[in-house]
Order: sequence, then structure tokens, then C-alpha cells
Amino acid sequence: MKISDQIAMCLQNLSRRKVRTALTTMGVVIGTCAIVVMISLGVGLQKSQEAMLAQMGDLTKIEIYNYSGGNGESSIPNLDDSVIEQIAAYDHVDVITPVVQADWGKITIQCGDYQYSEGIYGVYPEALEKLGYELKEGKFPTGKEKEYTLLFGEYGPFSFYNPNGNGEWYDPYGGDDPPVDIFSDPITISVGNQD
Repeated sequence: MKISDQIAMCLQNLSRRKVRTALTTMGVVIGTCAIVVMISLGVGLQKSQEAMLAQMGDLTKIEIYNYSGGNGESSIPNLDDSVIEQIAAYDHVDVITPVVQADWGKITIQCGDYQYSEGIYGVYPEALEKLGYELKEGKFPTGKEKEYTLLFGEYGPFSFYNPNGNGEWYDPYGGDDPPVDIFSDPITISVGNQD
């Protein structure tokens, strides 16, 4: 039996059983489409989950907040230096730093006639590089200078304002120069309540 005979026999049998042939063909097409749709849904859901996790921030950073009951009866230990040392001793902990935020108005940073008007955070200086911060200008503090160094964000110098002025605002995106030069102008820090 030649190949042409086999093909002719197949076509003859297919033409005799048209409904069965149509149903089989339709089943194969539907099955193929279902597989393609399931694979597409799986890939789409995976990308969606990855995007959602990426929006949550760096998955290697853990933030621990010092919440307590306030009445002194809480079983949650205070987050102090000894607890920080314990956490730092865990395997796979690369860096740990407390973050202290000063309430607005409790610390005044003065540069000439201008005052700084944004939030102030205190961290261990040696943690900054390990946390992925990069400096656009200047250098990370080392040695004794760690105790007396301020680091400003890229737009920090634009957050200085003149408290006796007319409320002039400096636009970091509009080509304005900041009102102060944090590298050369003397800066004074005052700590205390300003009620």
C-alpha cells in the first residue's frame, strides 16, 4: 500500500463520519485554546504578583516598630540598644540601625537667614552605604566626624526658607538655585522645644 492509498483511505473514512470528525477536530481546537489560555493566565498572574511585591519595597529590609501598650504592662520588650545588638547577632543580618525622627520644630537647622523646614532623621552613619544610599556630592562621614555630620537629600537645600521673608519657595525642578550652599555656608543646629 502506497502513501497515496493511505491518504485516500483516510479521507474516505473522514468523509463517511463527518460528525465524528468535526467533533474530534473541535475538541482538539478547544483543548489547545484552553491550554494556551491557562498558560497565559499563569504567566500574567506571576508577573502581577512580582510587580506587587516589587512595589512593597526592598524585600531584604525589615522594619521593626517600637509599639508598646503605654501602661508599662506590655509583654513586648522595649526596642533599646540591647535588643538592637541581639538582632544584629542573627545570621544573615548585614546591617541594623535605629531610625529616630525629630518632631517638626524640635530641632532647628539655621543657615544664615534661612531655616530648614523638612523632617530630620537620625541613623547610624555606617549603615547608610549598606542600605544602598549613594551621595551625589560630598562623602560619607567617618571617624569622629560621624557625630557632627548632616546629610541632606538631593532636594534638601531647596527646603530652606526665610521665616521673616515673603514665603518665597525655590523650585528644584524649575532651574532655581537653592537659597543656601550647604557645603560652604555655616550651619547652626538648635535643639529644644519651640512652644
